[in-house]
Amino acid sequence: MLPERVKLTENLLVFEKDGMILLVNGAEMRPLLVRRGGGFIRRFLADANRIGETAEILRHYQDEPLFEVLLGHRILVAEDDPEQYPPGNCGGQTGPRAGISLYLLLSQGCNLRCLYCLNGEETYRRSAGVLMPEEVAFRAVEMCLERLAPGGELEIVFFGGEPLLNWPLAKKIILYCEEVLRERFPDRGWRYHLTSNLTFLPPDLTEWVKRYRISILCDVDGPAALHDRTRPFRNGKGSHRRIAANIRRLKNEGIEVALRCTVTAYNVDHMVPVAAHHRELGGAGCAFVPVNAVTSDEEILPAVLLPDPARYAAGLKAVFESGLWEVEKLFPFNQYLSMLKPGLRTALPCGAPYGNTPVVDASGDIYACIYLVGIKAYKIGNVFAPEGFPDERVTARMMEVLRVDNIAECRRCALRYLCASGCPVGRLLIEGNPRAGAEVVKYTKEVKCAGIKAVVESLLWHCAATACQEAATLKSREVCV
Repeated sequence: MLPERVKLTENLLVFEKDGMILLVNGAEMRPLLVRRGGGFIRRFLADANRIGETAEILRHYQDEPLFEVLLGHRILVAEDDPEQYPPGNCGGQTGPRAGISLYLLLSQGCNLRCLYCLNGEETYRRSAGVLMPEEVAFRAVEMCLERLAPGGELEIVFFGGEPLLNWPLAKKIILYCEEVLRERFPDRGWRYHLTSNLTFLPPDLTEWVKRYRISILCDVDGPAALHDRTRPFRNGKGSHRRIAANIRRLKNEGIEVALRCTVTAYNVDHMVPVAAHHRELGGAGCAFVPVNAVTSDEEILPAVLLPDPARYAAGLKAVFESGLWEVEKLFPFNQYLSMLKPGLRTALPCGAPYGNTPVVDASGDIYACIYLVGIKAYKIGNVFAPEGFPDERVTARMMEVLRVDNIAECRRCALRYLCASGCPVGRLLIEGNPRAGAEVVKYTKEVKCAGIKAVVESLLWHCAATACQEAATLKSREVCV
């Protein structure tokens, strides 16, 4: 039965391209592509919203099938519809988890001096060259496996600093998992991941990577001239030549390395060449992440490093349209592609507020995120006191601050339940930070929004084109569902 009165959804997104119009209720994600007759559809929607009464709308337009399609895609909704869309669970997770990503700071020092390094000098104790003891690492893995539900999976991330500076510990962790914990936790699974700058390769790295299927992520900010400007060695010399050689060496050994670019003001206008360079290096995937303007010491990066949000968004679109990378291998497009499903909604941006991305430092202290290491307000436990992990006082406070419905500028955004305001680091460490000027606060908000909107628009057009190709034989109407 049709509602007596209707209105346009408050979550309407309208995109135009090559004479076509793409309509979508951002909270429902049931996109509607209008290939021809866009002007007619615009008039229909404007009049329907103005008239309101269903009978009068149909008397004027005499197109009930179109009216029903617009209702079905929730472009038009009943006038009394409050359009309240309950998102997924935001009350925390106190029971067994389906998955946890455990970050182990094997080494809190590094041999590079990246201009935008997230590791604060004080919180990460970078200069001290702190290495994690094996008892801390072993207990951290055990603690997380104990919290997994049967059938759950633990991702063990070798992180730093530069984790290869403590490669012997990584091998001990793997052997402990395979030879001791496999028998204790037969109904749980795990996998290994290494985030490294790959400036050097231990002699036996390839053997271990192959045997235990360790995935690898490495940052390459572009060809040498771009990369060396932001990611030099501690002595100031460029690191690109050595990294590129090691990536190719691993590739020749049959080992895949995913590549990530941190987007700054220095490479924002070169994102397509960066994507091409990642391809030329033989990368298994390509990622673009805008620089966060803050370190774990809550120090603000120089404004000269920050890319213009509009240019960052344009760069993302250009990379996508270049066709250099399949969407499944291009971040953040692959992340949001998996979320473009009808009715899939979230109110929190990541697993940090749930305690699902614990970061363990060399002392055994646990923090909610790699950016929050060493900050007492975000300490959620210690591996030697597992009964207190995660500290629900901390996680509850994070949930309250980060829940998208509690963020004033997000409440009316049509995409609020897709991105949930994006990476929370800015909200936690920049907003309210007396060191952060208005320019940095503005950048932090705008770069997330601009990037996400560019990604979603590109993906919706991609999905629409795919759907129309599959429905090429249905030529009786000009609307592709």
